[in-house]
Amino acid sequence: MALWPELADLEFTLGYVNAAGVRTRCLAAGAGEPLILLHGSGGHLETYVRNIKPLAAHYRVFAFDMLGHGYTDKPDYDYELPHYVRHALDVMDALGVKRAHFSGESLGGWVAAKLAAAHPERVSRLVLNTAGGLTADPAVMDRLRTLSLKAVAEANRANVRTRLEWLMHDKTMVTEDLVETRYRIYTQPGFLKAMERIMCLQIMEIRRRSMLTDDELRSIAAPSLVIWTSHDPTGAVEVGALCAHHPGCAAGGDAGLRPLAAIRERAAVQPADAGFSGRPRDQGRGGRVARPGIPYAVPQTSRATPTHSASFRFWSSMVTGLPM
Repeated sequence: MALWPELADLEFTLGYVNAAGVRTRCLAAGAGEPLILLHGSGGHLETYVRNIKPLAAHYRVFAFDMLGHGYTDKPDYDYELPHYVRHALDVMDALGVKRAHFSGESLGGWVAAKLAAAHPERVSRLVLNTAGGLTADPAVMDRLRTLSLKAVAEANRANVRTRLEWLMHDKTMVTEDLVETRYRIYTQPGFLKAMERIMCLQIMEIRRRSMLTDDELRSIAAPSLVIWTSHDPTGAVEVGALCAHHPGCAAGGDAGLRPLAAIRERAAVQPADAGFSGRPRDQGRGGRVARPGIPYAVPQTSRATPTHSASFRFWSSMVTGLPM
């Protein structure tokens, strides 16, 4: 995957905004309702480079390096969920955006869900792509922390590639261009300290106090689409399915599904491809499949939009997103 050709014929701006004192790198393209894309842990705005052009045909798209990530400022404190949410709101204010659609992958989905729960007036629609904050698996957390810190502390392109390939089911997607982009970010002066700050969410005590709660999921009013993949290394498909049909959500599916404590318990014992059918599906009320429509912020090639007001919908796909 070459990054520049994806944007070469697109009119866009790339620069920095002052988000309440945090210099933040931001890309903007297109016209229409605002759509904000939030990448994952250790990522950067290039995560969505293949999505920006098709999305910009329908939306005013913003992708930015989150707090401590990419080329955005790196304040000297651990980055926990309230910090990420506050920074996202400050970026919106700096851009003059009152309300937006959000699509977040991994950490970005975690942040988007927290923001939607606490600030419903700022969120129009929500896409949670293999969102974090639903499980706390010590083995996964240790692997992510180890690979991420090694890619910076022992900075070379081979270690960066290993970190990327851990997430990518199709290893051919980890191209030289992608490796070089992340290598240059990871070799910035002082980035090891920043990565340690980012990886604080892989420490159990910190993660547990930051997890998405039943009340938070229950309070999300924005029409929402939950997307999961069959090969996500951080959680089984069932995690996404149970999140999407969380009790208390409008059109929340089967009354017999249990709250987040049960999601976490069951995810620990289910195989990664549990219940996967190999094609897009929706297991919500009526079992209807989410309709293809305007391309939404789904990394790589998938397209879908939420179809039910103030409800969670679920789509399981074989497509694996770009790196977090």
